[in-house]
Amino acid sequence: MKQKLKKWLYVFTLWGIKGALLLCMSVSCKKDPVTPVCGCNSPTLWEIKDVSTRFSGDSYFFVNSDPKSGSYLGTACDTTLLKGLEISPPYTQTYLISGKAKAACIPEGIHPIVELISIELTSIRKKS
Repeated sequence: MKQKLKKWLYVFTLWGIKGALLLCMSVSCKKDPVTPVCGCNSPTLWEIKDVSTRFSGDSYFFVNSDPKSGSYLGTACDTTLLKGLEISPPYTQTYLISGKAKAACIPEGIHPIVELISIELTSIRKKS
């Protein structure tokens, strides 16, 4: 009788430990999605609405006078809207852009002179 009891105790203990481990693993493996603090998938800082800008090529825009945040250098998150766009002549702001401003990912120790942002463009059009 004692041997049967020991055997059952051993089985229940073994299953209890396995069950507890399984429960811990299933709970610990669930991770909340991480929201990036910078880049195109980060939260929106402010809305950009028909702001005059200079297109510098590649995916870069220079905004000299955004009523919400002054001057900044922005890089487009998606270049689809930029296809066929002509580079602005020096010192001219030939385009109006709209979209969402996102925090740029700046390496530690770098202190830019002008604010850098990522721009999720919704529209871009030539100024008339």
